[in-house]
Amino acid sequence: MLLTIPKRAKKLPGFLGIDEAEAVMEAFSGDDPLSVRNRALVELLYGTGLRAAEVTSLRVEDLDPDSRLLRVVGKGRKERVVPVTETAARSVEIYIGAGRGKLSVGADDTDRWLFLSARGNKLDPRDVRRIVASGVRRAARAVGATPHTFRHSFATHLLDRGADLRAVQDMLGHSSLSTTQIYTHLTPERLKEAYRKAHPRGED
Repeated sequence: MLLTIPKRAKKLPGFLGIDEAEAVMEAFSGDDPLSVRNRALVELLYGTGLRAAEVTSLRVEDLDPDSRLLRVVGKGRKERVVPVTETAARSVEIYIGAGRGKLSVGADDTDRWLFLSARGNKLDPRDVRRIVASGVRRAARAVGATPHTFRHSFATHLLDRGADLRAVQDMLGHSSLSTTQIYTHLTPERLKEAYRKAHPRGED
């Protein structure tokens, strides 16, 4: 008799609670160029679900502040357009106006990378992980959170509030819907809400 080996369940991605995500972002509260840059970067990670490599490849002109739409070049050089929250867009505008110019002094700015290092160079994904880790430490919350944790949180919070799965797929840049479906895990809050709405005595 042939036995069917059960498939190993996919590990659910870790994600932050809303309070945890906000605590990490609030950790970047300074008005010096690097603090302003870091706040804009983390706000953008949470507000768009971008990968670390995608956020470091952004150019200044990729964000349209009026429409709050961001042009992103993802895996396989595929382009997509992602909406940006008002808070994230404002943080990026503040950084461009009050921080980026100081970081780019004396550097070759022909590529107009959006996020620059202290020496005016393009950030790399390792820099983004370091920045997120510093915010996590200062907030004393979300231990172990990485840039990808913000991506998971972006997707989870959208779906928890009823966002269309295919829309989230497009925003994340997933080629397959099955990749996005891993985010449809139910949080305790969503379980309770579903119970209240569906069970005959759920409102008791």
